[in-house]
Amino acid sequence: MIPKSSRSALPVLALASALLLAACSPADAPAEGTRDATPVAPVSAPVEASDAPEAPGDEFDLAAFCEAAAPMLVPVEREFIGSDEHVVQFTALAEVAPEELEDVIASLEAHYDTAVSPADPDSQDFKNFPASIQEDALALDSEVRERC
Repeated sequence: MIPKSSRSALPVLALASALLLAACSPADAPAEGTRDATPVAPVSAPVEASDAPEAPGDEFDLAAFCEAAAPMLVPVEREFIGSDEHVVQFTALAEVAPEELEDVIASLEAHYDTAVSPADPDSQDFKNFPASIQEDALALDSEVRERC
């Protein structure tokens, strides 16, 4: 998940996921212990499975993907960023994601699992993430916005 404060510092999205990434800019940093986030995509009526484009043999379920992405679109306590529960969100998303997003989600999941910790606030800041992780996060966010 990427908090609202981080997105304002990023170029106009063309923003990868997410689901769910933490970052704070000094100008509008959230209060200690919390993270302010604007949903990656508006949370609206569930997408019907029939709305999902399906090719022969395609098992991608757009409704399931959007449902798994939804928890990544809401503000969370700062302590949640990098927690086991946070990592599980990426695991759940990977299980229903289209094949072309599997590597991006796996990269983010591994980063949050190994390099981000609620005990180390600096590790939770998007600006401190490696460039490749920032790119993956922006790509995932963009895909969620487009699809959901």
